[in-house]
Amino acid sequence: MKSGNIHTWAFTKLVRAAYDKAEREKQSIDDLIKIWPPRHLSVQHAPELGLDVGVDDYEEAGLTAVPRMFVKLLHFVAPRSDPNDRWRSPDEAREELRAMFGERLLSQVKWDDPTSDAALVRLATQGLAAHMLRRVEPGLYEVDLSFLLQMKTRPGFVPAGARLVLRGSDARSLELVSIRWARGEHRPGEAEWELAKLAFRVAVGIVGTVRDHAVKCHFLSANSAVIATRIVLPPTHDVRSLLRAFQFRTPAINSGALVTLIPRRAIFHRLFPFEWEGLSALYAYAKRDYRFLSLPDELREAGTHPEQLPNMPYAEDALEIWRLLETLVRDYLALIDAGEKKPTDDPDLVAFHAQLVRLLPPTAGLPSIDTREGLVLVLTRLLYDATGGHEQYGGGIGDYLDDLRFVVPNMRDGRSFEECLPSRMTMIQGTMLGVLTNFRMPGIRSDFAPLVPERGRPAVATFREGLGALAEEVKRRNATRTQHLVTFDPDHMEISVSI
Repeated sequence: MKSGNIHTWAFTKLVRAAYDKAEREKQSIDDLIKIWPPRHLSVQHAPELGLDVGVDDYEEAGLTAVPRMFVKLLHFVAPRSDPNDRWRSPDEAREELRAMFGERLLSQVKWDDPTSDAALVRLATQGLAAHMLRRVEPGLYEVDLSFLLQMKTRPGFVPAGARLVLRGSDARSLELVSIRWARGEHRPGEAEWELAKLAFRVAVGIVGTVRDHAVKCHFLSANSAVIATRIVLPPTHDVRSLLRAFQFRTPAINSGALVTLIPRRAIFHRLFPFEWEGLSALYAYAKRDYRFLSLPDELREAGTHPEQLPNMPYAEDALEIWRLLETLVRDYLALIDAGEKKPTDDPDLVAFHAQLVRLLPPTAGLPSIDTREGLVLVLTRLLYDATGGHEQYGGGIGDYLDDLRFVVPNMRDGRSFEECLPSRMTMIQGTMLGVLTNFRMPGIRSDFAPLVPERGRPAVATFREGLGALAEEVKRRNATRTQHLVTFDPDHMEISVSI
């Protein structure tokens, strides 16, 4: 590195070494099949999040004691600094980052002309902002991330937060109307329009990474599910058997994130433009904002269900994986319980549900399991967040980090577009985070049938057949799309949350 502080230098080496080790020692569903009996799950309280977090896995505890101590010491002794060293061009940035990280940062989809107005519309209909799109009134839509403006920002950065407004009745014909951000409201063609778009893309990256990916997906949904499963349900419980593959290494991943990403002076605090007070406020906001809905209801509430907003790639593909997961759960429950007794007749399921209620925010609105359909909804949502939801909330963040003008972690306080682009330090730290998200879990098309009781295996077989058909359907749809969407392609999707 030509410049930068010791924290970034040390973490770069640590992340590259950890990635290479994971690639050499790739794990599969077979590793879960071999583990018996499962060991007890340890839980620790994370004060930064105000949450209990499961911190060890079946086969390992994630980061071992020595690396954890080293990382904590590094956070403590290495000052947080914001040097504004620059690249001469996006191409120079790309070349240096590729030389530094090689193929460790995978990119699945190439965003052509990523700063264009057309790319911004795609970001809101099939990219990282697609699940954030909401209907304001018939024909008018928004992605409102202006709440970030309340989070205290460090000197030298533009306050994060923006609201994008679009107009149209069909996702293919949506047009940009305006962006309101820290410096006012701007419309296409105006002098500061390019700066307004950059501010919006920064807000999308922050909200997608911190609120949706880290807090909601990892530490609320996946973490609550694994604690409730491993602490409450007996090892041979049929529901635990179904969930087991979808929770592969979740405690180890979350345990590592508690040390590397979340704390004061860790990667999030250094990468994003907030003072610690502002980042803590964002963590708290994410918890309050979490709601437990079916995906179809979530889309209808947002006004972006295909019945309401036609030709929206995100909704079309996401609903397909939701339906497959819902069918898997419903078929599996029917096979293991031919008598169709009420879930509340099973004291273990009652305790499982009560544990989820305890772990999730009171505002989540967790459905009851008084009926079979209630249990189906709860389990389907947990499986979706571990698979398709996780991919949407930032599992493919590498696609957005290929250009320092695209979805970047912060915006420097400058007047020209070039002056506002992130520094070398920021992009190195952002690329480190992107590499961490590329630690691969087994694919969703893996055969996890040996993990479930024999009578439930036909449901797994049907599910895997459906995944094959969906993979072909997504490829067929992509042939007519302006830009490919692979987020929900089972050939790219993992079966559990990676970082």
